[in-house]
Amino acid sequence: MSALRAVGVTKVFTVGTVSDPAGKTIIVTDGAATAQVLRVRVFPSAKAVRSWVAKNPPAPAALVRRFLPHAGAYAGTYLPRRIVCNVLVASGILPYLTTNHPTAAERRKLDQVLAKIAATQARVVQYLHRRCAS
Repeated sequence: MSALRAVGVTKVFTVGTVSDPAGKTIIVTDGAATAQVLRVRVFPSAKAVRSWVAKNPPAPAALVRRFLPHAGAYAGTYLPRRIVCNVLVASGILPYLTTNHPTAAERRKLDQVLAKIAATQARVVQYLHRRCAS
């Protein structure tokens, strides 16, 4: 939780426990907008993380767009999953445009938002690396 506080998170919702095979899931519910899409899972061991990741790939973009019919061509993407010790730092569905033909300005703005979200994920991962090393 302290890794999330370091990037501006003020409230989280927690599901499960660390000993569950699916791990303890921490979902951001309030705080910095760039952190609200992050999903953190804490597992009992690094081996459990890798096993869970192998069995649970992210949903393909085509499947996501099937359930979000109003979404444009850029919908259904996720941040790459990052594993640190026994923690998985991933994301929910990233922000997207609702048109298949966005303007250059709309694409630039979306790229800026996605870059900020990826930077937030990188800061959480960096914080966890420091905590794991000590």
